[in-house]
Amino acid sequence: MSLTINDTLEHPSAPASMPTAIAAALAERFAHTAAARDLAGGTPKVERDLLRASGLLRLSIPKEYGGLGASWAETFAIVRQLTRADSSVGHVFAFHHLQLATLRLFGQPAQWEPWLADTARHDWFWGNALNPLDKRTVATRIDGGREFSGHKSFCSGALDSDMLLVSALEDNAEGKLLIAAVPTKRPGITLFEDWDNMGQRQTDSGSATFEKVAVAEGEILSNPGPLSSPRACLRPRAGAAGVRQRLPGDCRRGLRRGAQLHPGAGPAVAGVARRRGDRGSVRAAPLR
Repeated sequence: MSLTINDTLEHPSAPASMPTAIAAALAERFAHTAAARDLAGGTPKVERDLLRASGLLRLSIPKEYGGLGASWAETFAIVRQLTRADSSVGHVFAFHHLQLATLRLFGQPAQWEPWLADTARHDWFWGNALNPLDKRTVATRIDGGREFSGHKSFCSGALDSDMLLVSALEDNAEGKLLIAAVPTKRPGITLFEDWDNMGQRQTDSGSATFEKVAVAEGEILSNPGPLSSPRACLRPRAGAAGVRQRLPGDCRRGLRRGAQLHPGAGPAVAGVARRRGDRGSVRAAPLR
């Protein structure tokens, strides 16, 4: 790739569209192999490393911490570029930036400022083992913090990540939700490749176990803490937007080749295929 994010950093007068150009080049490359990789499953390691090298993991980080200082509108535009080409890679990219936003939503500057600076400096990829609907992980108080033990499902972006947001319920009558930021390789964390969801097989969304994982008090995002701001509702939106944009194109290409919808595709997918199939070409059968 002739463009690099360093061009933007080294030349302040460079056009603001340069991250968009880098994302377009990556998206073109990802699109060529997206369908085959989804069929194969596993971690999109090559694609994740390309994102690391591109500098786009710094996109939403403010410039004073070494990032590109993109607005959320600009960040979501890049997310949509990538997810139109590859919904799985776009998903983990979106989740990375949503984890960074979560640090700022739930934590204090003394916590998130060093994490953002280190992310920009080292091109860390953030994943999550947060899923608050899965309540099987508990936090037990120990000297200097908590100890997390239990299981989590749907840990998007966790595999091949450098840092994780994790959640647990306090092991007491109140059962308060705690969210913490920890290194992925911390002793006691085990991630599993047990995710197999058609169209999203490479989102690294498998399960995790925690065996007496030590979490320092300063790693817990307790002030203001989770569920503290309406902005938190933005977390699940970005990835879904790109998946919706990717699906019609995939349907059109498949129908042109005479492909048949999987019997378990369901009315939502079949309806999109029927509405978006090219005029005059083979269309999905009417719903019964």
